[in-house]
Amino acid sequence: MQSNNIFLIGMMGAGKSTVGKIVAQRLEYDFVDMDVYIEQQANMSIPEIFETHGEKHFRTLEEKALAAIVREKEKSCVIATGGGCILSGKNRELMAKTGTRVFLQVDIDTLHTRLSKCYARPLAKSKAQMQEMYNERYKFYCDCDCIIDADDLLQTVVDKIVEFIN
Repeated sequence: MQSNNIFLIGMMGAGKSTVGKIVAQRLEYDFVDMDVYIEQQANMSIPEIFETHGEKHFRTLEEKALAAIVREKEKSCVIATGGGCILSGKNRELMAKTGTRVFLQVDIDTLHTRLSKCYARPLAKSKAQMQEMYNERYKFYCDCDCIIDADDLLQTVVDKIVEFIN
């Protein structure tokens, strides 16, 4: 179990997967997208999991996935967490113990614009609902080790994370 992982945290559409791949490449870390990992383990897409089993079941799968990734990886990882991963106390505790938590902060208008083009996001609804989700999670986001303005250019966001880690 590594204790120098990097957990990218933030709302869906914040760019965790895109940023994570580049940060991992720059630092020569492994990269894991938790949503992809969960889909592979469940043999279902995230929308199918939500539709068939509900959000509560998905959050349980998310806890198990995070624990498995942290336990199984021998090399340091950049882990793009799911948007709601931070809601679980178990997840927050595990991330705090095993790595650096980086919150990718993005303006709600930007998120809404990005997600309005994506049909595969089961919890992406109206801007008001997104604001409500953000408000619910904000206290946990603020507890992260590093807060990055992800409205910046992609390369700037990556550079800031790498600089913080080094």
